[in-house]
Parts: sequence; structure tokens; C-alpha cells
Amino acid sequence: MSEVKFKVITPSGVLYEEMVNKLTIRTLEGYITVLPNHFPLVTSIVSSICDFNVDEKNIRAFTGSGILQVREEEIRLI
Repeated sequence: MSEVKFKVITPSGVLYEEMVNKLTIRTLEGYITVLPNHFPLVTSIVSSICDFNVDEKNIRAFTGSGILQVREEEIRLI
């Protein structure tokens, strides 16, 4: 299965970095799922639970509000 680099970036630096199969996260407009080779995107996210897959394992994590930046080679949660 294809993977894309997922980074969680805080003012202190990179908090988390891993190759993921997909990311589901809540934006101002509702939930979206980002897969490898997703089109470029910048959107606001709201506090919620996000889901992502690492090595076929589903991981759930709380996110505060911030910015989601999707590029061809990586996903950044800022």
C-alpha cells in the first residue's frame, strides 16, 4: 500500500513524523481523509480526534486547532 510522510509540527519543532497510509481529520467544513498522492490542500482544522494508519495499524490522537497542509510528498499538521 502507498504511504506518505505525516508530520506534526509545533512551535518547539517536529513532534511526530511517520509514514502513513491515510489520515482522517476534522476541518471547519467536516471530516476529510487524505491518502497518498492527494491533491495539494491547505485548510484549518478544529479540535477533535484524528485517525491515521501506520503499518496497517489504526492510531487515534487528539488534535487541537491548527492548519493542515497537504503536499505531494508529505502531510503537515501545524
